[in-house]
Amino acid sequence: LTVQRNRRYHHIKVLNRVPPQQIKRTVSVIEDFALSEIGVPFTLFRDNDELMRYAEDAFGLGQARYEERDVRHGNLAESIKHFKEAMLYLETFEPKPNLYYQAEKGLGWAEAEQKARYEEYMFRADRSIRLREWAEAERHLRILSELVPDRGDPRYEKISAKLLNVEHHLR
Repeated sequence: LTVQRNRRYHHIKVLNRVPPQQIKRTVSVIEDFALSEIGVPFTLFRDNDELMRYAEDAFGLGQARYEERDVRHGNLAESIKHFKEAMLYLETFEPKPNLYYQAEKGLGWAEAEQKARYEEYMFRADRSIRLREWAEAERHLRILSELVPDRGDPRYEKISAKLLNVEHHLR
């Protein structure tokens, strides 16, 4: 493990040992960062019971957000995120447990719903732009930005560009 702070580097090498109590918090922070920011799974370092609990929690959240998809537009994107997370936790299991396939099925439903809503609201936004109804176009584009919050998604860039254009016309 190499840690950089400012211009100083600190190298640690551990071979087949139980990690000391003092480093557990640091390892937890690094694992959380690796999973959330760069998508590196840490499933190899956990036992199966712990991974199953994490997967069940993530799946439960994914289902709850999917059921609440009409309450807030962002719930659909959160549902997709939680279903993917549940599948990630169960990735190392062989054979795959039933929960993995349930999460995969839920992910498919959520992504299909997100795609349909994206197309519907994008059509509405484009129509409003053509009719020069800028406030209405802005409303639809704001909904779209909630629906597709992932900056890595190419649809996000399209929404952002249109929203900037509409905001320019509103000024």
